[in-house]
Amino acid sequence: MRVSDLIIFDDYDSSPGDERRFGTVLRFDTYSPGGNNMAKSERVAEVLWNTGHVGWIHTDRIRAYDEMR
Repeated sequence: MRVSDLIIFDDYDSSPGDERRFGTVLRFDTYSPGGNNMAKSERVAEVLWNTGHVGWIHTDRIRAYDEMR
């Protein structure tokens, strides 16, 4: 998965009422739960969603559209 990739919200079924289904990756970063630098960092992506909103999501909840073919 790279910046500018079209992605699919892979975990969509477990989020009732969530209208995010696909989007474009804007950038990547790492996240440490609770701000604890000693905790394992997790990779997150900033995504421009089909709803027009920009938001962060763990990369294990999304997949690149190309991976579906």
